[in-house]
Amino acid sequence: IPDSITEIAGRTFSCCSSLNFITIPDSVTIIAENAFYSCAKLSSITIPDSVTYIGDRAFSGCSRLSSITLSDKVENVGKLAFYNCSSLKKITIPDTVSNIGEGSFYNCESLTTITIPYGVKCIENSTFRNCKALNTVTIPNSVVRLGDFAFENCSALTSIIIPYSVTNIGKETFSSCE
Repeated sequence: IPDSITEIAGRTFSCCSSLNFITIPDSVTIIAENAFYSCAKLSSITIPDSVTYIGDRAFSGCSRLSSITLSDKVENVGKLAFYNCSSLKKITIPDTVSNIGEGSFYNCESLTTITIPYGVKCIENSTFRNCKALNTVTIPNSVVRLGDFAFENCSALTSIIIPYSVTNIGKETFSSCE
């Protein structure tokens, strides 16, 4: 990708079934909706510090993606951004993120630990739904609401501390957490 590119537009690499690695140049600030949707073989991606926005379903269906570090400038993680990234074990979410969209990590079955950055006010509906390996969650005092089904079917969840700042817990938030 040339350094002149500032945005990976919607569906740019969508359904590129043989794509397994990509390096995004420092000139890119936006990874738009569905940019890497269903790139099933994508296992590694380097996101530069210049990226501030990860769009809806940007990496949805990247089932071999196992680890990703978001830049310290990312402010938004869109809806279903990492939906069905079943191999995703680790993700680092920087403190600059103030919005984690609905269902962002839904069906990330290999994800084991997550730290929600301070500044996030709401853990949206289905954000960590079906993260069956998730065992530890750290929620900061900035969170005021846990959405419906936010941690449903997180069967390995052994530790979660809900801070006093939380004033609303949605329906079935911890349903099927055995």
